[in-house]
Amino acid sequence: MFKFIERAKASGKIKYIGFSFHDELPVFKEIIDSYNWDVCQIQLNLLDINYQAGLEGMKYAAEKNIPVIVMEPLKGGTLVKNISDDIKNVYKNFDANIEPIEWLFRWVGNFPEVLTILSGTNNIEQTAQNIKIFEKVKADSLTDDELKFLDSVRDKYNEKIKIGCTSCKYCMPCPMEVNIPSVFGTYNNSAMFDYETSKKSYKTLEEQGHGSDKCIECGQCESLCPQNLEIIEGLKAAQEHFA
Repeated sequence: MFKFIERAKASGKIKYIGFSFHDELPVFKEIIDSYNWDVCQIQLNLLDINYQAGLEGMKYAAEKNIPVIVMEPLKGGTLVKNISDDIKNVYKNFDANIEPIEWLFRWVGNFPEVLTILSGTNNIEQTAQNIKIFEKVKADSLTDDELKFLDSVRDKYNEKIKIGCTSCKYCMPCPMEVNIPSVFGTYNNSAMFDYETSKKSYKTLEEQGHGSDKCIECGQCESLCPQNLEIIEGLKAAQEHFA
């Protein structure tokens, strides 16, 4: 692979050699160490600081002088759609004149390790809004008070988490093929973001034979969980939540 992309770069077909990452932190470090990359791309936003590569991965890349492109700065739009009233109030009480989307972009852009932030827009108005916001986005520009405020926004979201599953997958595979991490992830998302969208996702899990309705309470998962979660009770709660 490396010889192939080096030939492509030498021929002028590409200018930079990089990769987009969608796995866990140890794999990220392994890939970073495997080649002298020009750039890498990771998911990062106010909530996903320990997800996949996360902040630790971003800093690890920077230590190797590899610039970071950030995708999903708004977590697929979930951080700006259907914001609950209590979280809206956290934003408004700090500064009613700044929209959440601006704070979220500024948080990502505050890291000097970040080279570029990707933002998917649906229309020209959103593009214009992004341009206006990014004129203000600068590294190391947030004050201590602003950073503490954004930490409080994250804390408010985390308070809504129903079950503290880290999606480590030690509980998998389930003998009944219940996708335990996906069930809990959908359950948590319904409380943090949008119930109706999460319910559709959960129904898809059920249709595929991976919902919590398949649980026979064998307990195998609980004996393997490093978080010592009450998985069986959590699966029951998820089932009732989406019934």
